[in-house]
Amino acid sequence: MINWMLRRLAGVDHLGGNCPVQGFGRVGDKGLYFRSRGEWWTVDIGSADADADYVSEENAIFTVRGRYGEWPSAGWMPLWRAAVIIRLCRILYRILHG
Repeated sequence: MINWMLRRLAGVDHLGGNCPVQGFGRVGDKGLYFRSRGEWWTVDIGSADADADYVSEENAIFTVRGRYGEWPSAGWMPLWRAAVIIRLCRILYRILHG
């Protein structure tokens, strides 16, 4: 139940895992991919690869990266924190790209 609420907050279809923590979803007609590993997290929004659920760096039209603690803290990021980061990045994308 908690994971469902966090996925709904973040607006993604999948959110979970450790080393990396990952999230997949859509923003309008664009794909969204969240990844948190080592010391860094990344949100990429753009054209999703045809054979995968994620957006590659090459296809991203919007990318936000941030540092999360010391290595390997980001790979163990709590899902509630990942959901908040994704939500904020979705809002920023909508502000900048309509």
